[in-house]
Amino acid sequence: MRIRTTHKEFVFLNDKSVLTASLKEVLAYVEECTGASLTENYDLFFKVKSIITELLTNGFKHSRTSTVNLVIDIDKHSLSIQKYDSELPVTFGSSDINDGKKLLSYDIMCRLFANYRSVYDVSFIIEDCHDDELPEIDNLTEHFGLLIITKCADEFNYYYDQQNKVNLFTAKINLAND
Repeated sequence: MRIRTTHKEFVFLNDKSVLTASLKEVLAYVEECTGASLTENYDLFFKVKSIITELLTNGFKHSRTSTVNLVIDIDKHSLSIQKYDSELPVTFGSSDINDGKKLLSYDIMCRLFANYRSVYDVSFIIEDCHDDELPEIDNLTEHFGLLIITKCADEFNYYYDQQNKVNLFTAKINLAND
């Protein structure tokens, strides 16, 4: 890939009717900046598409804002996707958890945990399940989008900026250095 270091902010309507057009716009931008087509780097495009789909979908489902803000940063080492909004802070399970790990979602392959560094500073981690473990059916779809993002990203974090009242979700994909 011939990577062009770049930074771009996208502002999309917060409406499911524009999901496909929004995805196409961001994927075209990633293709332009990396010099790699979908067929040349399917893995990267699959991850970017999955992450953006889930971030936008979470915005449609949970945010009352009229727009969704995405920032794409690309350099020779990584591609970073940030979604931010000025909603109330997000809590993942019990709000009394501080500096601990909380199970958020579980399926037949893995468990998703929120690793609390503080109440509003969370990293998401995946742990594989063992073959003899049974999923909690009641909890299967809760936070499933976060599980998908965490599986696709090399790092996935949430931070709430209390001073500016901004939620920031950041997914980072490491790029292969050829």
